[in-house]
Amino acid sequence: WHLRIGTLLLENASPSVVEEILFIVVDQLNRGRTFMEDYANKRTELAKLNLRAGKKAISSTMYKSAANYLKEGTIHLPPNHWCDHYELSLDLYCCYAETQHCNGNFSELTDAVHLIVENSRCFYDKLRAFATLVDALIAQEKASEAADLGFDVLSHLGELFPDSTPDDAMTFADYTKTREMMEEKGDVLLNLPLMQDKSKIAAMQFLKSMFFCTYFFKPALLPMTSFRMTQVSLSHGVCKESPFAFAAFGMFCCIFGDIKAGYRYGQLAMGLLERLKGLGQESFARVYISVFAGINIWNEHIKLSLEPLLQGYRCGLRVGDMEYSMAAVQTYCTHSYQCGKELSSLEKELKTYSQQMLECKQVIVGQMTTIHRQAVLNLIGRSKDPMELTGDAMDQKALLRDATENKNSLLVCLVYCHRMRLAYIFGDHHLAADMAEQSRDIDKKKPSTIEVWIHAFYDGLIALSLARETKQMKWMFIADQSIEKLKNWSCHAPSNFQHQLVLLEAEYAFFMGKKKKASTAYELSISLAGQNGFIQDQALACERASIFFLEHGDNTKASDLYGEAHNCYLTWGAKGKAHQLREQSPF
Repeated sequence: WHLRIGTLLLENASPSVVEEILFIVVDQLNRGRTFMEDYANKRTELAKLNLRAGKKAISSTMYKSAANYLKEGTIHLPPNHWCDHYELSLDLYCCYAETQHCNGNFSELTDAVHLIVENSRCFYDKLRAFATLVDALIAQEKASEAADLGFDVLSHLGELFPDSTPDDAMTFADYTKTREMMEEKGDVLLNLPLMQDKSKIAAMQFLKSMFFCTYFFKPALLPMTSFRMTQVSLSHGVCKESPFAFAAFGMFCCIFGDIKAGYRYGQLAMGLLERLKGLGQESFARVYISVFAGINIWNEHIKLSLEPLLQGYRCGLRVGDMEYSMAAVQTYCTHSYQCGKELSSLEKELKTYSQQMLECKQVIVGQMTTIHRQAVLNLIGRSKDPMELTGDAMDQKALLRDATENKNSLLVCLVYCHRMRLAYIFGDHHLAADMAEQSRDIDKKKPSTIEVWIHAFYDGLIALSLARETKQMKWMFIADQSIEKLKNWSCHAPSNFQHQLVLLEAEYAFFMGKKKKASTAYELSISLAGQNGFIQDQALACERASIFFLEHGDNTKASDLYGEAHNCYLTWGAKGKAHQLREQSPF
C-alpha cells in the first residue's frame, strides 16, 4: 500500500501539489521500495526525490528529518554512483554532512566527509566538505585541527598566512592597509561588482569559518583573518560573505578607536546584505551579531540590539548556520542582562537556550551561556556562595579544569569577569580586584563587545573603592584608565555610558574629599540610570551613594537611598543581593 499510494500521488498530482505533499510522497515510496519490481531502474529517481525532501526539510529547520531523507537518498544510489551519478552523489553527501553538523552528529558527518574526499574528482569539489568539517571541529573545541585544516585549504587557494603569530605592529599595519583600500573605493563600496574568481569565492567561505575559530581559540590571528576577507572583497568583488567582512572590519575600527568609521562600515554591511540577499541568507546571523554586538552598542542604546540579535538567531537556524545562530542568542542574553531584564525571566531563557546549544553540540557558546546563567542564579539567591559560580547550572572548578585542558582561555576569562562583577556587587572588593586583574585581557579575548564595556566600568569602581581603603595610588591609575574609556564611549552613546561615567566621577570625588561634587554626581547617576532603563546600575548607584552619605553623617538621606537600592535590586530580581542588604543594614 505504501508503494501504491506514493506512486499514485507522484504520477497523478500536479508538480505544485507534489511539492506541497513532498514529504508524504517520499515517505510512502521509501516505505514501499522493497516491493518495487523495477527498483534497480528507479533508484536514481528515488535518490533525487529524497534529496529534494532533505533540502525542503533543511529550509524549514527540520534537521533530523532532513538527515533521514538524505541518508535514505544515499541508500537509494545505484552501484558505481560516484562514476555514473557524480553530481547527485556529491550533493547528497555534502547536504547530509551539513545536516548532521546541525544535528551535532559528528561521527556521521566525518564518515560522509571522508567518502566525499575519497571520491571527489578535483580539489574544488572537496571544499564544501572541508568547510563543514572545519565548522564541526570548531564546535567540538578541536581548535588546532580546525585551524590546521582551514589555513592549509586557504594556502591551496592562494591566501597565505604567516607561520609566526603577528605582533601589534603587524596587525596595525594590516589594519591601516585595509582602511586605505576601503577609503580608495569611497562611494562605490555598495556597488562593487560580484566576485567571479572561483578560488576567491571558496577562500571567502573558509576565511569566514576561520574568523569563528580564531575568535575563540587564536585571537592573535583574528584581525588578520578579518582584514583578509575585506581585502579579497575589495580586490576581487563581493560575494555572500562580503557583508560579514565589512561588518567585521567595522568592528575593528571601533577597537582601534574610530567608532564613527566603525558605524559607517556597519551600515555599509547592512546595505550590502540587502543587495546580495538573492545569493542566500547564510551571512545574515554573522552580520547581525557583528553589527549589533560589536559596533552599534558603541553608538546607540543597547536595547536596540535585542530584537536584531533574535532575528539573527532565527535566520541562522533557518539556514543551518548553527555557530552564529547560537552566538547571536547567547549575545542577546548578555545584552538583556545589561538592559536590566528581570532576572528570573532571564534565567529561564538562559536555561532554554543553553539546553538547545548543547543539543546542537555548540559546546563553546553553551558553556558561555551556562556561566551566565549561574551568575544570574547567584544574584537571585540560588547558590551557597554568591561569589562562586557553582550551583544548579555548573560547577566552577570542573568548568575551569575542562577549559584549561582544552586551552580555551576565553571561557576562563569569562568566569573571572562574571566573578568580578558578583564580588563587587556582594561587597568583596579584594576578590573583585583579583578577578579584574585575571580578566584584564578581555579586550583581546572578546574585542569590541559588551564584556569589554562591563570590565572597564567595574574595574574602575573596584579601583576607587580600594584606593579609599588602602590609599595606594596604583588604584588611581586603573581608575583613571576606566574613566577615560567611559568618557570616550559616552561621547558616542551617552544613553549607555553616561550614568556609569558619572558614577565613577562620584566615587572619584568621594575619594578626593569633594563632598558637594560627589553628592551631585551620585544623584545625577541615579537619575540617568533610571531614565535610560538600567535598573541594576540605578540600584548600584543608590547603594554607593548611601555609603557616601552615611560616611558624611547624613543618616536620613543614606537610609532613604539604602531603601531605594534595596527596592531596585528587588525590581531587577536580585533577591540574593536584596537579602544581603536587609541582613547587613546599618540602619
